[in-house]
Amino acid sequence: MPKKDDSQAKGSKRKREEPEEETAASSKKACKVYLQGVPRLCQAATIKERFAKYGSVLDVEIPAIRRNKTKRIAFVTFAKKSEAKAALEEDEAEFEGSTLKVQLSGVPKSSVGSLPSAEEAAATSTKVFVAGFGSRSADEVSAYFSKKCGSVQSLTMPESAKTKGRSRGFVILEFSKKAHAAAAVELNETKWKGQTLAVKSYTSSATDEKVKKKAAAKKSAREKREQAKHEFRVFIQGFPKGVSEKSLKEHFEPCGE
Repeated sequence: MPKKDDSQAKGSKRKREEPEEETAASSKKACKVYLQGVPRLCQAATIKERFAKYGSVLDVEIPAIRRNKTKRIAFVTFAKKSEAKAALEEDEAEFEGSTLKVQLSGVPKSSVGSLPSAEEAAATSTKVFVAGFGSRSADEVSAYFSKKCGSVQSLTMPESAKTKGRSRGFVILEFSKKAHAAAAVELNETKWKGQTLAVKSYTSSATDEKVKKKAAAKKSAREKREQAKHEFRVFIQGFPKGVSEKSLKEHFEPCGE
C-alpha cells in the first residue's frame, strides 16, 4: 500500500486543525466584552476590579486615546463565555461619573441567545449610528446608504465641541422606513473604500435628551419674547393691600382683554 509523503500528511493535518483553530478564536472572542464611555484617566486595574465580580478577568486592554477625546474604549477578556455574558449587566451603569456601554465583542448579536439580532435591534427605530467612514463627506455617506439600504430622510453630523467646523467622526442617519434602518445595521463591520464601517441602531442618549430640553427651553423663551412684543402693560398702585389678583382682573376687564 503506497504511503503518503510528509507534505500530504502535513497538509491533511492542517486541514483537520483549521476548524479547531477557528473554533478557538471564536470562543476567545465570545469571552470578551467591549466597553464604551470609559473615563479618560481610568486605569486597567480599576476596570478589572469592577468586572471581577462577574468572573475571572484574564486581560483588560485600553487602546491609545485619540486626541481631544474625553472618553475611551476598553476590552475585557474573561475565562468563560458565561462570565462575559454576565458582565453585560454593566451596560448603562454609572462608572466614575460616566455611563458605560457594554456588549460582547466580535460575536454577531443574532448568535447570542437573549440578545436581539441586527434586524430586531433596528426594528423599533428608523435611525442608525454610523462611524468608520474616514474622510468621506456627509453627502457621500448619505448617497452610499441610500443606494445600499433605502431612502435616507435626514443626516446629522455632530460637530466637535472643542474644534469649530470639525465633525466628531460619526453621523446619525434617519431612514423613511424601519426596514431600511435594519438593512443599514447589516452593513456593520463591512468594508467601504478601505474603511471598516461601524453601524448600529440608534437610541437617544442622556446627552440627546439634554440637547432636546435645551432647544425646547430656547424655543419657549423665544415665543415668550415674541408674545411680550404684542402685550401692553400698565403700572397700578394705590389699591388696598388685601386685594387679590382675581379682583384686579375683574375690575379692569371692561377696559379690554
